[in-house]
Parts: sequence; C-alpha cells; structure tokens
Amino acid sequence: MINKKVLLSILIIGTVVVMAGTVTWATLSDSKTSDDSKITAGTLFLEGQAITPFVVTNTAPGDSGTKTQPVTIGGNLPGLLKIDVNDVKVPGTANSTAPIPNTDKLGDVFLVNIKLVNNEGTLLTRVAGTTDEEYVPLNSGFSKTEIPVDSGATYKLVTAWKIDQDADNGIQGQEVSFDEVYTLNSKPGENKGDL
Repeated sequence: MINKKVLLSILIIGTVVVMAGTVTWATLSDSKTSDDSKITAGTLFLEGQAITPFVVTNTAPGDSGTKTQPVTIGGNLPGLLKIDVNDVKVPGTANSTAPIPNTDKLGDVFLVNIKLVNNEGTLLTRVAGTTDEEYVPLNSGFSKTEIPVDSGATYKLVTAWKIDQDADNGIQGQEVSFDEVYTLNSKPGENKGDL
C-alpha cells in the first residue's frame, strides 16, 4: 500500500513540473501585434451619369450634328478607360417606297467622327476618324482601349455626325442608333508603397 505522504509528494512534484513546462512554453511562444497597421485599397469608378443610346431620326441629306457626353472619373486612383461604340443599328435596305431615286441606305451615308477630350477641350484620343475633318462610316462599331485617365477629372466624348449631301430618297424615314459604352479599369502598379 502506498503511503499517503509519498502519494501527496508525487502529486505535488507532478503539478510543479506541469506548471514549469507551461511557463516555459509561454515564454518560448511569445508574440506581439503592431498597432493600427493597415493596407487600404484605392478606389476608382465612373461617376453616376445618365448614358443614353445615340439615336438620329428625321434626317435629310446634308444634315449634321454633335453630341457631347461627359465622362467623370471618381475615386483616388488613375485608371484606363475603354470606349466601345456598339449595338449599332443601321438600315439594311433602302426605303424603296420613297420617290425615285431611292437606292441609298442611311447606314451607308451616315458618317461619324468621335474623339475624347479633356475638360478644357484638349484632344486625348480619337475613337473614329484621324482628324476633325475625317468622318468615317459607322459600320459595325469602334473600340478604343487603355486611355489613361485621372481620378476626379471630367472628360468629354464628342460625337460628330453627318449625312452625305448627295444621299437620295432611299434614306427617308430611316433611323440610326448605337451605344457608347465606357469601361474603367485600374492602372496596374500605380498604388505601390512601403509598409
């Protein structure tokens, strides 16, 4: 039979060993957390502006016009803007019920010149046409990518159009429409810093 004093001594020794191990373990696994160290992502977005489809109706040979759409960049990062002219709807046939001659389709004689300028009117890029004087057929659309833009800035997409003055009666009653779509992406590598 085990003596009660021996048993009590064994229990006390065991407890001291466990406690000593715990203290040693805590000392060997110490850690600290730095105060208020943060990494914050920047922001970049298109400001909320109404964007409506571009529609031209009730036209006649020689008609022309210009539409200016503001594009405002929000946030605090520079970005890359993409402009797409798509969802183009042009007549596939001439209006054969109009008085003769009536062989022209509005889509063939409807020409555009599209450019992006800054708020002061300085040219940033051309989307359709290579000069202010060059107008090109709308066809199936245009696309311009990777246009550098600054946060907080407002740009203007200027769309000028005209109809060939020699167009015949086939364009009567016809309509052209298309969308101008803006896509904004962040500029890779622009927000690097030291921790």
